[in-house]
Amino acid sequence: MYSNLTHLLRRSLDLLFPTICLGCACRGPLLCPACWQTLAIPRPFRCIVCGREEPWGRTCVSCTREAGGIDGAWVVGEYAAPLLRQAIGVFKYESVPALAQPLAGLLFSILEREAVRRARARFGQTILVPVPMDRGRQRRRGFNHAALLAATVSLLVDLPVADALEKQSRPAQTLLAPDERLINLRGAISVRQQLAVFAKTVILVDDVVTTGATARACATALRTAGARRVWLLTLARG
Repeated sequence: MYSNLTHLLRRSLDLLFPTICLGCACRGPLLCPACWQTLAIPRPFRCIVCGREEPWGRTCVSCTREAGGIDGAWVVGEYAAPLLRQAIGVFKYESVPALAQPLAGLLFSILEREAVRRARARFGQTILVPVPMDRGRQRRRGFNHAALLAATVSLLVDLPVADALEKQSRPAQTLLAPDERLINLRGAISVRQQLAVFAKTVILVDDVVTTGATARACATALRTAGARRVWLLTLARG
């Protein structure tokens, strides 16, 4: 009886407050299949530092030091793309967790690409780890968007997820210049589940990478805790 009432309530809410696609404004899911497919079009993988095309998304040999322990990055698209930017913004800043599924589906589509599957076959034990959010910001937002993405991807790709990192409160990175971001993150990120990451390949999950300061800080902490490899999986490069 409870499930029937829940179903009726959802149907009533759908009728009163129908959702529309962010891309084409048609009635239905927040990202309709057609608009989602435009975001899922495979794009070349690039070095996370210099942007040069790399078959597997590996960090260039010449960029290894600047990458700060990130072996490579898999990125869905550019943050400048209007629909991708809007979807991430609504998910992240307007606290719409319903977008986790279609956005995680985009990350899953990356992991299913042939080049990535071949790379992953060499990784051995692999886990997903979300980029952490400090407790105050998470309390205000209601959820950690990266953790929700990682948990949803985990269900799709059958990889374990570990909330292995924690972050101390710092000023928001978006308000800082690139050099200030590095200083702001010193000592801010640490590993709280060392056994979960030791001797494993970690796929670090986030929504957007801009200067890469946060990803590098996470990679440094993970490497110090004994992670064998660190790869970044993200929706957009900004």
